[in-house]
Formats: sequence, structure tokens, C-alpha cells
Amino acid sequence: MGWPFSNIKKSNAPKYKDSLASSKMEMIKSIRAQRAEANYNKIKAIEQARIMIAQAEKAAKAFEATASTNPHSMASLIETRKLIDEAILSILSVDAIVYALY
Repeated sequence: MGWPFSNIKKSNAPKYKDSLASSKMEMIKSIRAQRAEANYNKIKAIEQARIMIAQAEKAAKAFEATASTNPHSMASLIETRKLIDEAILSILSVDAIVYALY
């Protein structure tokens, strides 16, 4: 003879049904979409900044031609190089944050 309750099956239905589950799921989807859009915008901004840095480096090369004879050009060249270096460091730090989220 078996157990007295062996013919009773456990129900797979949840014990509690959340009436707000669908709205919570929509909220989660919305938050994920906002985060994805924000990351996409950051990546696009980084790409644009890299393009601008490349253009600034070309301009700095043009300064190099006149910097040897003109002290004002030399000062501009030094300042340009400092700003380019700062921009590169900023991009690297933001880039690391964006890709750390993945």
C-alpha cells in the first residue's frame, strides 16, 4: 500500500499572482530601452569626438610648420597639443565606462 496522499499532485501554479506584473514588465522594458538609447548616444558622441580630435591633430600639424619661426604659433601649438591630450584622456575614461556596462 502506498502513501495516503500519493495520488495528489502538486500544482505548478504560483501561490500568488501579481496583478501588476504586466505593468512592471513594461516599466522594465522601458528602462532597458532608455539605457540602450543612452549608451548608443554616448557611443555616437565618442565617435564624433574622435573625428574632431583627428581634425584638431591635422590643425596642429599645420601649426608646426609656422611654430619654428613664430612664437605665437608655438604657444598655440603647445596649447592645442595639451587640449588634444585632455580630450583623448576624457574619451578613454568615458569609453571605458560605456563598455564596462556591457
